[in-house]
Amino acid sequence: MRPSTDRLIKDAPALRKPEEVLDMLQRVSLKHPQRLKVMGASAINPESAQGAQIDRDVFFHPDFPAAQFFTEYQSRERKHGYNMLGPYSRDTIHPFTFSEALRALQLSGEARWEFDLWHEFRARDALVVHHGPWFVLYTAEQPLQLERNERFQLAMAASVAVEWLDRFVKAKRRQLPDIPEPSNREKLVLRLLAEGLTADEIAGQLHIGTGSVRTYIRRMLEKLDAHNSTHAVSIAWRIGLFDD
Repeated sequence: MRPSTDRLIKDAPALRKPEEVLDMLQRVSLKHPQRLKVMGASAINPESAQGAQIDRDVFFHPDFPAAQFFTEYQSRERKHGYNMLGPYSRDTIHPFTFSEALRALQLSGEARWEFDLWHEFRARDALVVHHGPWFVLYTAEQPLQLERNERFQLAMAASVAVEWLDRFVKAKRRQLPDIPEPSNREKLVLRLLAEGLTADEIAGQLHIGTGSVRTYIRRMLEKLDAHNSTHAVSIAWRIGLFDD
């Protein structure tokens, strides 16, 4: 796959849209014997998809039924109140497959809802690549058997793709209206929320009262014009509040 990855590096500067980047990335992944497809890429908080929007926080390959999948995903996440793949992805540095995640998490019954949904969309297995705040998903219709060098090549191609996706996102952020400048403490509290901590846990980590944490959260909701803390975290990612 190396020649295709080199071509991606060479041709990426000419790409003008996120879907063009993902399509070129798929040309790389289809070179693999198992013909992996690119589902998409996301830079949102992996703890929850609530409040996220397609083509703002999550980018899908043009061939993937994005709207249908994302609507169903958010519906089932609301029903079950959690997802397991997001936190696992956040805590796992190296590329991993769905099969490996299922074995590690030992899920059964309704706890498997996320993986069952992927199966409904013909993703029997997938490779998840974590690069900075981004996650890239390669899907496959059969269980994946990937050598170490194959994972490296797919991860390298994904890293090139997300570098350009990140540029598109940041360019769009610069067109957004300004918001009142948050304090360093307000940004820190919101970042810790994005990492999955509760108000009580944040209070303990920062050695302040839970009431103070809730005050910081309330101020950020007002400044970001957010409906709730999950929405505020999504906006913060979108406008680059965590970039520094």
